[in-house]
Amino acid sequence: PGLFPDTVELFLSPFEVEDMLHNKLSYQRALTERGFETLKFMELSSPEDVEKLDFTTPFAIKQAYSRGSQTIYKAHPGDDLSYLEFDPTNPWIAQEWLEGDRYCTYSVCRDGEVFAHATYPVDYAIDGKSCLTFEHVDHEGILEWTRKLAKSVNFTGHMGLDFIDHPERGLYTIECNPRGTSGIMMFTREQRVDRAFFGENTELITPPLGRSTMIGAGMLLFGWKKNAYPNNTFKKFRAKMRESKDVIIDPLDPKPAAMMPLAYAGIMRQARKYGVGIDGGFMHDHEWDGRPV
Repeated sequence: PGLFPDTVELFLSPFEVEDMLHNKLSYQRALTERGFETLKFMELSSPEDVEKLDFTTPFAIKQAYSRGSQTIYKAHPGDDLSYLEFDPTNPWIAQEWLEGDRYCTYSVCRDGEVFAHATYPVDYAIDGKSCLTFEHVDHEGILEWTRKLAKSVNFTGHMGLDFIDHPERGLYTIECNPRGTSGIMMFTREQRVDRAFFGENTELITPPLGRSTMIGAGMLLFGWKKNAYPNNTFKKFRAKMRESKDVIIDPLDPKPAAMMPLAYAGIMRQARKYGVGIDGGFMHDHEWDGRPV
């Protein structure tokens, strides 16, 4: 209150809701409280919590607040976890490691309703995590899951979800990003996704099927690497580059492409300043790590 005039409408949910979804630990707890099935998870706030771990299968370890999930450890029952350092404001979460088809989503929500939505399989990605290429697919189960979550928290804002679709166990979300994500770049100019922010459209806006897009500069920096794609080869990388449209290069809107050198120079400065990689520098200024600002 008082930060903006009464005539300004903020496109986001109350901070408590945003934080609940952004925090990887509180998000899993919120799902459980609302009747969603989750992967097994445990909070790790101390060495004593580590001793209580009772996983019988591999599990992931990451912090509740972690930019882009850059630090994820894959552990096995009985592993030595003495390397973990504990922060009282940012606990670790141990979460069951489940293999399956991986999907990401991007949705524009308003008052608990989904007005625009994209579902895209994890294809080329930085270290297999942050997507570099995007192609919308129809997945009714994921869409309905997203609608149910948005309704359950009366969400307004951007929502990005990471899914695992297991052939026998079904759908699970790993984490939630209640902010704008790269998925918004999948929509075309003609679709007028801006209408979704105001709730003006009556039919759900989704990106065109069969249209492959990419972050070209990101693909050049990371896409050729072995861990960017399963069994990656330079031939596969080159073929993907040829078939995908660069979302930054647009003859009708040339300025974003022209400003890319300046943008990447800024990312490099951020990376050097905070002692992180280029991907970390990209995320550092717009994903909250839970610390007071």
